[in-house]
Amino acid sequence: STTYWRSKPGGYWSMLLGHEGEGSIMELVKSKGWVNSLSAGASYGASDFSSFSVFMGLTEQGMSHVDELVEMVFAYVRIVREGGAQEWVFRERQRIAETHFLLRPKGDGYSQTSTIANNMQYYPPEYVLAGPTTYHDWDPEKVMEFGSHLTPENLLLYVTNPDLTEAEDNERWYNTPYTKREISVDRVAAWSSPRKWPEFHLHDPNPFVPDNLDLVPLPDTVPSHPIEAEPLSSWGRLCRLWHRQDNTFFEPRVVLCADFVSDVMRKRGITAHVLSYLWVDMVDDDLAKPTYDASCAGFGYSFRRLPRGAELQVVGYTNKLVAFIETVVQSILKDYSDSEDRFQVLKERYRRVLGNTSQDRPVTHASREADTVLTNENFAFAAQLETLEGLELPDLLAFVEE
Repeated sequence: STTYWRSKPGGYWSMLLGHEGEGSIMELVKSKGWVNSLSAGASYGASDFSSFSVFMGLTEQGMSHVDELVEMVFAYVRIVREGGAQEWVFRERQRIAETHFLLRPKGDGYSQTSTIANNMQYYPPEYVLAGPTTYHDWDPEKVMEFGSHLTPENLLLYVTNPDLTEAEDNERWYNTPYTKREISVDRVAAWSSPRKWPEFHLHDPNPFVPDNLDLVPLPDTVPSHPIEAEPLSSWGRLCRLWHRQDNTFFEPRVVLCADFVSDVMRKRGITAHVLSYLWVDMVDDDLAKPTYDASCAGFGYSFRRLPRGAELQVVGYTNKLVAFIETVVQSILKDYSDSEDRFQVLKERYRRVLGNTSQDRPVTHASREADTVLTNENFAFAAQLETLEGLELPDLLAFVEE
C-alpha cells in the first residue's frame, strides 16, 4: 500500500516472483510447456491495504497442472523467506527505478495533471512525481513481514478457461458461468509444506543495469540528416549503414534499426507469410530468458516480419549496448533443429490467435478483408490457418536457411 511508499516491500517480492531469468518460476514452468506468461505485483489496493497477485497464462497442458503450479509459487516463496531479505535486490530495483524515472517520456498534459492530482493525496509535495515509482529506504523487516502474508491460508485462486464445463452458477450481469468453492484442507496442507525444486534459486545481479549515463560529446557540426558511413570491405555490396547523433533529446540511449531484405517473401507468398511469423515467435521465445535482465534495465528490441523480409530494432544505453546486440543476433542466427517442443507450443498459440479472429467486431473484419483484397501483402486469416496446419519444424528451418 502507499503507507510504505518509501521502501515498497511489495516491489521486492514482485521482482523475485515475477522474474523470468535463470532459477525463476517462469523458467521452470515454461520449460515444461505449462505457461506462456507470468507476472507478479500489486493488483488491488488503497491507502490502508493492497492485494498481491501472481498471474500465469497457461497452455492447454498447463491446465492439467494448476495444483502443482500453485505449489511451485509457494516453494519459491519459501526459498525467499529462508534466504532472508537481500539488500542487493533492493538496490538493483532502486537503480532501475531511478533510471526509468529520469528518462521517462513526458506524457500528455491531461494525463500528467490527473496523475499528479491523485498522487497529492498520498505523497508529500516533493514526491508527487517520483513517489509512486522510486525506492528510497531499505527496510528488511517490512520485506519479511510482507512475505509472511503470502500463505495458502490467504490465497484466492482464480482459474479461467472458456472450455470449462463444470460451472455451477451464472454471474448476474453478463451471465458468465462460474463455480465458487472452498480450497480443501488437503490442498492448503500440501501448499503449506511444498516440495523442493532444485531448479529454483535467486537470480544473479543484473549485468545490464547502467552504471554510466554520460552522453557522448557532440561533434562541432551535427548534420541535419543521417550520413552514410564508409563501407568496410567485409560488408560487400549487400550492406549499407547510416548514422546521426542526437542533438535534440540528449539521452544516453542508442537506437539501432536493421532491415533484412529478401525476395523469398515475395516468391513463397502465404507460406512465407506464415513461416515468417513462426520464425519471429521462435526468436522472441528464445530471447525471453537471455534478454529478461536487459529489458528490466531499460533495454529493448523488436524483431518483426515485413513484406520485404524482417526488421530488427534495438534500444539501450550506450555503455552496455554491444553485449545486448550480440545476445539478440545470436538467437536470430541460432539453429532451432532441437526445438520441436517449443515449435509446437508456438504453433498452437498462433493457431489460437488466428482462430480467435472470428470473434472480432464486424468493422474489424471489414477493414481486414479490404486490406487483403487491395494489397498482396496480407492474407485472409482462414487461409493462414489452413497453411499453418500443414507446416512443421523442418519447413521453418528450411525457410530460415533460404
